[in-house]
Amino acid sequence: MTNVRCKKCDACFDFEVGKIWFGERLEFEHMIRCVYCGVLTLNDVELTELGQTQVSALFFNEQE
Repeated sequence: MTNVRCKKCDACFDFEVGKIWFGERLEFEHMIRCVYCGVLTLNDVELTELGQTQVSALFFNEQE
């Protein structure tokens, strides 16, 4: 689970994004869906502070 914020309605929620690919821009296996706005593009969503910590932990675990 990754904590994200919908830029359209400002809702914060946990979402199972599946596999995360690290590059210039993060890519997720599953499309993120806001309960209020529906499917979001990557431009419509951002990681919360908690989400950034969660993704950073995954990144560093992959580096080991």
